[in-house]
Amino acid sequence: SLRDILQVLNSNRPLPEILTFIVRQAQQLLGADASAIYQLHEGSKPLSFQAGVGISPEQLARAYANEAVVAGEGEPAAASGAEPVFRAGDQDYCAQLAVPLKIKGEHYGGLMLYYLEPRKFSPEEIELAVMFGDQAELAIENARLRVQVERTAVAAERNRIARDLHDSVTQTLFSASLIADVLPRLVERHPDESVRRLEDLRQLTRGALAEMRTLLLELRPATLMEVNIEELLRQLTEAARGRARIPIEVNVSLLAPLPPEVKVAYYYVAQEALNNVAKHARAGQVVVTLHAAPEEVAMTIRDDGVGFDAAAVTPEHLGLAIMRERSEAIGGQLDIDSKPGAGTTIALRWMPAEGEKSE
Repeated sequence: SLRDILQVLNSNRPLPEILTFIVRQAQQLLGADASAIYQLHEGSKPLSFQAGVGISPEQLARAYANEAVVAGEGEPAAASGAEPVFRAGDQDYCAQLAVPLKIKGEHYGGLMLYYLEPRKFSPEEIELAVMFGDQAELAIENARLRVQVERTAVAAERNRIARDLHDSVTQTLFSASLIADVLPRLVERHPDESVRRLEDLRQLTRGALAEMRTLLLELRPATLMEVNIEELLRQLTEAARGRARIPIEVNVSLLAPLPPEVKVAYYYVAQEALNNVAKHARAGQVVVTLHAAPEEVAMTIRDDGVGFDAAAVTPEHLGLAIMRERSEAIGGQLDIDSKPGAGTTIALRWMPAEGEKSE
């Protein structure tokens, strides 16, 4: 039915699966013996098989016979006669109905319906076939848009990682190189100061190493899914500690595993919060706490820095929008408590739906 097709169109199923569903519905409702969708190409292979029911790609070695019909002027075309109008392998069809498919005004291919016996097509049948063609066009266009969105998202993520690499690792290593340059002179003239600078250098290099580890994890999302949330938080805090050169305490209690999508959301919320601490908070102490139980996962990131007026700051300015989006994606609750001069507390709470609780 049309409702079933719309449900499939709105799903995330692969395009071949959606097109196969559409041609199957068309075949059943229009009483065809076989149905298929082709795509037009230039060159020696003008048509390629995209989906079909009752007919296989191997049987369509002579699919080029339909090229003139598929690449028509946008109107459905019917053919019928005592002699076969189309032959697929060793199977002859004596009637066919072709609906050209267009995507954004350009010919894409066609929806074909094949019949073993000669027959005529009523206006209602042709209109129904056109409707199935419209659904196929929509499915193809949606699939193309999804690919574009995914490519845009990948490009945006790469740009973000490049910015992080410049903002954090590059600047951290630059600071480390400056300290390394002055250390030889400090050792001779100010031994006590050189010891303090060596500790700064150690923190900077450890932070840069942790930052590189987190960036490498983000370049491989599958690996990010596999790493324990405690290890992820410790890498984030190590990186922030190196950049801001402030003590960061981490307390983790894992009484239940986190679902992968929940773990990733907590990771990115913690990342944004710690980035804010390193860049803006001017804090003297930061405490990160995570408690994961079967009935609830709660995380707080608290600093004693300068704070801010949450009502006066746009969400984009401090990455607050990103944190809220990550929280909403898993059905979590994000609370941001901050006042000028009173520090900031970021709290994320997630409760599994009934039936999802860990044993």
